[in-house]
Amino acid sequence: MSLHDSLLTQGAEAKIYEGHFCGRPAIFKRRFIKTYRLPQLDENLTKERMKNEARTLLRCRQAGVKVPALYHCDLYKRTLVIEKLPGIPLKEHLKHLECRVEHEAIDKLLNKVGEIIGLMHNNNIIHGDLTTSNFIVLPSDRPTLSELAVIDLGLSTVSEKPEEKAVDLYVLERAFISTHPLLEKK
Repeated sequence: MSLHDSLLTQGAEAKIYEGHFCGRPAIFKRRFIKTYRLPQLDENLTKERMKNEARTLLRCRQAGVKVPALYHCDLYKRTLVIEKLPGIPLKEHLKHLECRVEHEAIDKLLNKVGEIIGLMHNNNIIHGDLTTSNFIVLPSDRPTLSELAVIDLGLSTVSEKPEEKAVDLYVLERAFISTHPLLEKK
């Protein structure tokens, strides 16, 4: 396993790098050490969150939700290695379609988002951070049949509670309104 110097992004919990794992394009998600926490607490929380994310990737695959393949989980280096999916974030794709006023394509994509969330929730998988940045539009020969993949399951949980599923949807609604205000008015 090797980390390349190509930092893609940094969030509140981790730095995301691009590189190769066993000759395959990969994403390396390296979680930070939280110095404000007691070291043992930080270590335990990080390990549990990493294991949870790895389990959720597998649960999603079993449920038929397209997610990146899990290549490796190194609890000691605080790093998850996952498949680098080709494509662009749904957020960027929607902004492109908004500019071109392609409402039919937008409707199809958003229906697909709803189907995916429904599949996850029917399998009691709560994403925890549903935004249009956490869906990847995969390349397709037929653009009207674009396939979507779900990414960034670091805050995911498993729950049968309708309230948790509702919160998942509420987070998406708020993110959607703030990121895509023109579509919200449509």
